[in-house]
Amino acid sequence: AVRAESPAAKAGVRHGDVVIGIDGHSVAGDAQEALKALTMVLRSKIPTQPVELQLYRAGGVVTVTVSLGAK
Repeated sequence: AVRAESPAAKAGVRHGDVVIGIDGHSVAGDAQEALKALTMVLRSKIPTQPVELQLYRAGGVVTVTVSLGAK
């Protein structure tokens, strides 16, 4: 789920979107591999830093830019 008013929601990420890449790094594979890849990229970033998410949405791929929030 995408929380209202979250950085993801503000960037246009929608319920049902599937993250398939971040900043050009693929996060495809089984769920555990994808989560590990996504986590590794996010840990290298700092709060407020923008990242590009590649999303699978309704049969196509879209890219959105998200400014990371603080923990």
